Amino acid sequence: MLAAALALTLTLSPAWAGYPQDIIVSGMDSYQGQSAGTADEVNQAWRTVVKDLGTGIANKAQGGATLGMDGFDLSMGASTVFVHGHRYNGGPTAWELAREGNQAAGALFIPELQVRKGLPLSLEAGARVGWVSFTRQGIVGAYGRFAPLEGQPKLPELAMQLGYTGYIGNDELDLGVADASLSLGKTVAFASMQRSKTRTVHPHAGVGFNWIRATPLLSEERLGELNISSMRAKKSAPDYDAEMRQLVIHAGMRIVSGDVGFHLGLAAPLDARPTLDTRVGFVF
Repeated sequence: MLAAALALTLTLSPAWAGYPQDIIVSGMDSYQGQSAGTADEVNQAWRTVVKDLGTGIANKAQGGATLGMDGFDLSMGASTVFVHGHRYNGGPTAWELAREGNQAAGALFIPELQVRKGLPLSLEAGARVGWVSFTRQGIVGAYGRFAPLEGQPKLPELAMQLGYTGYIGNDELDLGVADASLSLGKTVAFASMQRSKTRTVHPHAGVGFNWIRATPLLSEERLGELNISSMRAKKSAPDYDAEMRQLVIHAGMRIVSGDVGFHLGLAAPLDARPTLDTRVGFVF
């Protein structure tokens, strides 16, 4: 949580003066009341915004172990993805073109509430709701996890995760991200001065994919003027775009002391900026 708080203080605090800073797709060809960029530059800015936003809202890998059949986790946290905000020299950035008021900070900060519940047969389900800071938009996500090697102490912990997150509340943009990941980890108990408490650390790493789907909710005439269109990672779709499929390398660490858990994770898509994920909560 400290890293997220620092990111919020250093990169986002000036944005309060221009609240709200919703994504306004219809205005991406203008900056401060004047025409901005060529059609190709506007199209590239649209792609950048979609990939950055998709990276930020996607479900993050939870590690190689589940909570167990009786386990329950309620946590608060935040995802922080650093983006090109204000440019001091040259033309406006993609996020300045896309933000209401043409104001943009150097990061997307998404505070959220997450719940996880262990299930029988080494399964787990999770859900999350969050707010895209300094906007009137939010996110809703859910995922399922399976740990086939659970209960085998001599083997590493392995978990597979599938999920989906939707971006909600924007009248000009329909966006969602499907995710799949594979995580390897190992839970290690360490000594505690208080016998009544159990302390564990769980480092983990792995690989995954994000599949981003983005649809601008504008008239065909306006879409033509902006030179943008719908994009998705599904190959069979007429609006297929290979750039909307992200290969993600992730790593992190989860520490549990008694009933309190802390998680720090980093997700790094090969074609976008990394996302820092921090959470703290209660484990039952």
